[in-house]
Amino acid sequence: MAQEKLWDILEALNSRCREQEDAIRERFRLSPAEYHGLRRLPPDETVTCQELARRMGLSLSRSSRVVDRLFSRGYVQRSDRAADRRCKPVHLTKLGEKVREQIQALRGECEDRIFKDYSQARLTGLKKELKELAAAFSAEQGAAGSR
Repeated sequence: MAQEKLWDILEALNSRCREQEDAIRERFRLSPAEYHGLRRLPPDETVTCQELARRMGLSLSRSSRVVDRLFSRGYVQRSDRAADRRCKPVHLTKLGEKVREQIQALRGECEDRIFKDYSQARLTGLKKELKELAAAFSAEQGAAGSR
């Protein structure tokens, strides 16, 4: 049997995480983009549409459509103080904060179930290793982009 590659393990982990995220997202009847948008808007923070688009990794026009849907559901409010009427800063409404809080709680419960048998030291070590792995991937991505 061939040695299992780290990439394959990460791919399987990513797949399982997406399944969990999909279950949470479907519970609130959110599209993947709406779910992502809610998660990228912290409570008590107003962000420009450009910043939200950057956080979501979407074009400005695509993120604008996501904001429109979140607005129609009462999850975000647009600031009337914006000079540019086409691109108003947004923030979570009380309802948006409540839904985001519930999503975060469900994600936390899922994580607790997965790691229930891990000691705090083991979990701390795993988080440290994953952060280093993410940094290595970021460095590799930057190096690949400059080639």
